[in-house]
Parts: sequence; structure tokens; C-alpha cells
Amino acid sequence: MSMIGHNLPPPPVEFIRQTIADLGQFLIDVPVVETGAQAMLGGLYVERTRKLLQDIEDERKAEVSPLNEQVKAINEGFREARRPLETILNEVRARLTDFAAREEAKRIREAEERRLAAEALEMEARRAEEAEREAKQNATLGEIVDVAERVIEADAAFSRFQKAERAAAVAERDTHVRLPSQLGGHALSLRSKEILTVDNALKAISEIGSHPKINEAILVAAREYRKRYGRLPAGISASHTRSI
Repeated sequence: MSMIGHNLPPPPVEFIRQTIADLGQFLIDVPVVETGAQAMLGGLYVERTRKLLQDIEDERKAEVSPLNEQVKAINEGFREARRPLETILNEVRARLTDFAAREEAKRIREAEERRLAAEALEMEARRAEEAEREAKQNATLGEIVDVAERVIEADAAFSRFQKAERAAAVAERDTHVRLPSQLGGHALSLRSKEILTVDNALKAISEIGSHPKINEAILVAAREYRKRYGRLPAGISASHTRSI
């Protein structure tokens, strides 16, 4: 803070209110610039305002720069401390990912085997059910058959099928590998992450159409192209505007 009696000029921000008032009054007094004197006065306001804006920016940089350097040093210190830890952590995660992927593939194979076994037992149960139905029908026609035995066989076949079906459902449910948290957090598990790839930029742009973000990216690439080859690529044109 400046002490009483100091010889420093007031900070630039203190001139903002007055400058806004001056510019506003000029716009009121001169709705259209028609004379050289009006143009000179407007030019003076433009120069003064530009200088004031530059002074404000210089003062901002002078105050912020030491803080930015301090923040940069703090961030760098933490970044250096984190880097080896993150490198090792990524290796551990890669190995856990490899284990989980192999374990999941094994469980999927086992679930598929159980499903196929359940389907085979279902077919066996259907055949036993058909044999039971035929035995009952033949018995009504006077044929001597052991209906009770066929019923017992059908019930046993369906029991085996239902047991296998439940086992297959459990195996299917448990194909996803989870490593339970030992610290009370979320379990570690394989998580899907969407990765978009540009297979054909022209087709994508053709379908999406003109888009501000696409246009901006194209212009950035066009400037780099011109810097390298000395001309703009096809489809990009340049125009110029003039202003004070």
C-alpha cells in the first residue's frame, strides 16, 4: 500500500471510470464522424484508451507474475513428486488389468460350457418328458408300461436341468471380475472406456456438416499448412478487413 506523501502516480484502474464517461460523451456528441476535428478527437480517445488498457494489463502482469511463478513452482514440485508414483502405479494397474482380462476370459469360457451343458440337460429333460407322456398314453391303451418309472426319470431329468440352468446363470453373472476394496472404497474392476477414432475425416465432416468447432480446427490446420507450404489448402480462402 502507498503511504501518505508518496510520489507514485495513481494506478491505471482509477482512470477507468473517467475514461468510460469520456468515451460515452463522445458517442453522444458525435453520433457520426463528419469532420476532421471530430476524427482527431475520436483518435485521441482511441489512443488514450489503448494506452490505458495497456497500462492496466502491464500492472496486472506485474502483480500476477510473481504469483504465477510461485504457483508454477508449487505445481512443479508436486508434479515431480507424483511422477514416479504414477509411473509405478500405472505398471501395477497394467498387471492387474492383464490378470482381470485373463480371469474374465476364463470365466466366460466356463459360463459358456455351463450354458451348453444346461442346454444338453434341457434336451434330455424334454426327451424324458416325452417318454413320460408316451408311457401315460400307452397305459390308457392297455399297454403294460412302468409309468411311475417314467415320471421319476422325467422329474430327475428336469431337476438336473434346473440345477444346471441355475449354475449357468450364476456363472454368467460372475464373469465380471471384481477385486474387493480393502479400504472401504469401490471395488477394482475392468471398466469400458470409449475411444473414438477418425477413420475417414471427409465422410465424418460430410455427415456432421459445418460446425464451429470443426471450422476452428480446420482453420488452425490451414494456418499450419500455409506456414509449411506457403499457401492455403483447397477449400480455405482468406479475406481482409480494415479498421482503426
